[in-house]
Amino acid sequence: MATYTANYGLHQWVPEDVFVRTDFNTDLSKIDTALQGLQDETDAKAELVTGSYSGNEASSRTISLGFQPQWVLVMMQNGRMDANCGGLVSRQMSSNALSVASTGFTVRYQASYGPYTNTPGQVYHYLAQR
Repeated sequence: MATYTANYGLHQWVPEDVFVRTDFNTDLSKIDTALQGLQDETDAKAELVTGSYSGNEASSRTISLGFQPQWVLVMMQNGRMDANCGGLVSRQMSSNALSVASTGFTVRYQASYGPYTNTPGQVYHYLAQR
């Protein structure tokens, strides 16, 4: 017979239990209510935005998101994530190659040294939090 979690009374089934759809719906409703309460307390909801762009050799360019992100992670499509192929920045921290802008984030390219976030011909993927 199922037991229940201490905080929200969610089902904790044992192998012999029969699963009933209404049990799942009840648990999901409780989770939804709890998350709404958390959102009301913080008045914030984490919204992640993903996308990609192609490097174009500009020494500096802004990738527009339509908002100022909390943080941005950039990685080359080939999956490399090292000191020369992308980066992670926030509103409080920037690098020579990447920074948060008022409407997105700014990437840079310097042929003589890295890190690189706008290398010509390279595709970059990003993840940003609103």
